[in-house]
Amino acid sequence: MRAVSPAAILKGDTQLYIDVFGNLDGIELATSVDDVTYAIFDRYCMNPNCKCNDVFLRFLTNKKDFAITLSLKTKKYEIVDKTGISEEQAIKVVKHSLKDSDKAIQLFKERYAKMKNAGREALKGIVQMDEPTRQKPDRNAPCPCGSGKKYKKCCGL
Repeated sequence: MRAVSPAAILKGDTQLYIDVFGNLDGIELATSVDDVTYAIFDRYCMNPNCKCNDVFLRFLTNKKDFAITLSLKTKKYEIVDKTGISEEQAIKVVKHSLKDSDKAIQLFKERYAKMKNAGREALKGIVQMDEPTRQKPDRNAPCPCGSGKKYKKCCGL
């Protein structure tokens, strides 16, 4: 697994699956429509506190490029970016790619879970280090609970 910036994870920046894990599972995503092959790159939010359940898919050829956001819960998608391709052609490619949608959705759900776990692991030490350590007040200092008593007579017992 490759390192990802904790700041990027917490901000919710999406990360390419292949950038984080390489091609460990042997699955490269691609689809062919009308004799044109599109490479598919899947991106995920790695913030473990985010429950977006979305995958960002970019479809690429030499001259055509478009992206969708796919909801893993509803299986609905939205075209968010397109270059050199009509909306109708993009829809055709997406529908062809997701025709066996249960298989594809299952793969994306597995990858989504792996990316969230990787985000959790990457943040494990960071979050704990960011927690400030509380110093014990002096015995004669006012109690931090707000009672107005000295610490030694209140919470310092």
